[in-house]
Amino acid sequence: MREASMKASQENDNVHLPGWNSGAALARALSCLAASATLPIAVCSCKDGRKRLKHKLLGSIMRVSTLVEAVRNATRVRVLDLQASADLQCRNLMCAKVGEACLCRLSLVLEKLAKVECVDLSRNGLDTLPEGLWKLTNLKELNVSHNKLPFLDEGIGQLRSLVSVSVSHNALSGLPGVLRDLEHLHSLDVRGNSIPSSCETLANLKVKLGEGLVY
Repeated sequence: MREASMKASQENDNVHLPGWNSGAALARALSCLAASATLPIAVCSCKDGRKRLKHKLLGSIMRVSTLVEAVRNATRVRVLDLQASADLQCRNLMCAKVGEACLCRLSLVLEKLAKVECVDLSRNGLDTLPEGLWKLTNLKELNVSHNKLPFLDEGIGQLRSLVSVSVSHNALSGLPGVLRDLEHLHSLDVRGNSIPSSCETLANLKVKLGEGLVY
């Protein structure tokens, strides 16, 4: 009986935790948890094997990757990670974009995230961005890469706190002049578009950003 009990205990110690595929990774995670035992953390594993943080609460600061969590914790969300998100697929049978990437639900949620500082909408097949995005005056980082955007709205000029923007791999043929007026902007990635070297805004941004401009 004692031997059976010891064997069961060993099996419990070796139980596999989804999302962690190495002892070293698990050790690091447990170390972090020990250092911040009061912080609820959930980790999910992506299909391509990368680890993504689904929900992390640090005092009053939160990172979320679902619209439901964003709404529930609207005043505390600082990072909205919707990269390749199923949440952006329209489920409204009355909408012309049902089953495709749609901004219906996202627009409603953004109105509630007044304190968000980082938004990732990359890899969602978007051909436009929600108007509510330009009202996020605390936004510092914006990633809308790998979409189908034909242009970048002038509304981005209202985001005076922006530090980093990625619009790489879209269908842009130009850039709005208001980007030159964003005084805190240090990094801009426009690779994989069709922006001609003769673009005046691009030329001005080369001077303003130097190596911070990737094209």
